[in-house]
Amino acid sequence: LNLDTTTGLDQYGPVTARVSGSSPNVASHSLNINVGTSDGVRPEMPVIDDDGLVGQVVVAAPNASKVRLISDPSFGVVGQVAATGVRGPVHAAVGNPDDLIMSELRRRDIVRPRQFVVTAGTISSDTQLLSPFPPGIVVGP
Repeated sequence: LNLDTTTGLDQYGPVTARVSGSSPNVASHSLNINVGTSDGVRPEMPVIDDDGLVGQVVVAAPNASKVRLISDPSFGVVGQVAATGVRGPVHAAVGNPDDLIMSELRRRDIVRPRQFVVTAGTISSDTQLLSPFPPGIVVGP
């Protein structure tokens, strides 16, 4: 696969943003931020705060962007348990978007509640396998 594991979060420059709007509908799982393409923001870029992964840019205009939140049932990211290296897809729990679940684990994989999960960030030279999430962004607990 020609994996490149040397690319990390420290190789990306941050863009500071403020939430400029959100839907009153709790089920929308999105918000708007006050930065866009004129600030270097592009669709699929990760959105993080001091606690970790918030979501992903889905639409970017010159001066604003729409972010799909990690609580959206359609959002998913490959996570890795920081302590053990166990990997699996992470997504919001059905019926409780405040809870995140790591699924598709093997029987021998041990994952305990409240363990820190970070983005796996696997990057390949195959453009079909590129991850928009650099490794090491906190996803949980």
